[in-house]
Amino acid sequence: MSSPPPLSSPPPGGDEDRGPLLLAVFWTETSLSVLIVASRFYSRSAIKALGADDWAMLATLITLILFCGFGTAYALAGGGRHLYYLSQDPVHASQILKLNWISQPFAIMSLGLGKISVAFLMLRLIGGFVKARRIFLWIIIILTFIFSVVCCVLTFVQCTPTRALWEPVPGAVCWDPATQDDFSLFLGSWNAAVDFILAILPVTIIYKIKISMNKKIGICTLLSLGLLAGVCACVKAAQLSSLTARSDLTWNTFDLLAWTSSETFLLIFCGSASTLRPLLDIIRGRDPYRGSHGYGSGARANRSSNREGRQSARRSNADKLSSGNGGSVSNQTRVESDTGTEDWPLSPRVLKDIQETVEFDVIHERRYSESHSGRSADGGFGEHKFQDVV
Repeated sequence: MSSPPPLSSPPPGGDEDRGPLLLAVFWTETSLSVLIVASRFYSRSAIKALGADDWAMLATLITLILFCGFGTAYALAGGGRHLYYLSQDPVHASQILKLNWISQPFAIMSLGLGKISVAFLMLRLIGGFVKARRIFLWIIIILTFIFSVVCCVLTFVQCTPTRALWEPVPGAVCWDPATQDDFSLFLGSWNAAVDFILAILPVTIIYKIKISMNKKIGICTLLSLGLLAGVCACVKAAQLSSLTARSDLTWNTFDLLAWTSSETFLLIFCGSASTLRPLLDIIRGRDPYRGSHGYGSGARANRSSNREGRQSARRSNADKLSSGNGGSVSNQTRVESDTGTEDWPLSPRVLKDIQETVEFDVIHERRYSESHSGRSADGGFGEHKFQDVV
């Protein structure tokens, strides 16, 4: 068994070519993605804050460009037409189908890497104090990478030899196309679930912080833009059945290719929107370093003293509460402003204060638990087990 024969009769609609439309989708979204990632790196470099999430997003962009590069060659060669008409030149048709199959692993990895980048951004947000959530995010990162790689491998091992995917090979052995379709549907469902989880997770952290409701809404909105990517992932998952319709693969995978490009673009946009504050400050003629990061002409000189003052205040408040003054455990801490105004919800100061609030809550809860249950002789806790409060 090898690549199935094309349709035996002309398809309805005649010899229509959707290649130009596919090119417009590819390069509009890819161009915007390049601009967004370049702005992200400029912003992060301006405050010396490049991290794993930025490099993962760069890898997402590179795989998207490769996907669109092969997709461009595919569309220009006639990949937007019905296979029935392309098969009049079997050699040319085989080359077009080959480009379709080769582009698919880059599409798969661009989606996986985009979600991994957003997960790394969440890790930076919560800092090192919410252990359960950190473990959960690392599980998402590892499984997303593994599932994406496995799907790439399955794409090419389903036929022996592999070239039987795009050209007739006597004696070739191929799996039932439903095998790839089933795993692709699983991966598409996983990716959609990850998008929704990463969009909702920040809300579970932000809602406990005592800042204005408008700022809470602003932060949660920025960090929850991934819901758009999740909706797009659901729509794309519905197109995965086209992988089994191989008698007219070039026509049937048009929607799948277009939606894949759109989902990757939304991942890049939604995953980068919250990182562009320093660039906006530069455009407005402001100091991009202002805030509790402590960089820049206005804050650099006071960086050490401000940090020590905040740490001292947190220790003092925690000691007072753990000694019984204040009555009950508070799960919320007032986020104080280091600057007079703040017009961008997810500024460096707010990010820093979120992490400090999480740190204070965990330290306070631990000390409160110690004061009420006591430590055993071997240094362990008593019957009240400490749990993260955020």
